Amino acid sequence: LLNGTRDSDMATLSRCNHTIMTTGTFSWWAAYLTAGDVVYYKDWPRPNSELDKQMFKQDYFLKNWLPLA
Repeated sequence: LLNGTRDSDMATLSRCNHTIMTTGTFSWWAAYLTAGDVVYYKDWPRPNSELDKQMFKQDYFLKNWLPLA
């Protein structure tokens, strides 16, 4: 966020009512820590990519998070 530290940015993001998640780990943690709704890009990683073959999406995306096509 504007001129904040990583700590204050994370604290602010984790207090949001809604989160639109990017593919980065900072965004993942903000989404994980928030009590609100979380939307994520459902086609990440790209289907059949090397990362997709190594990743268990059910461990990465929580059941109550909403996929966005």
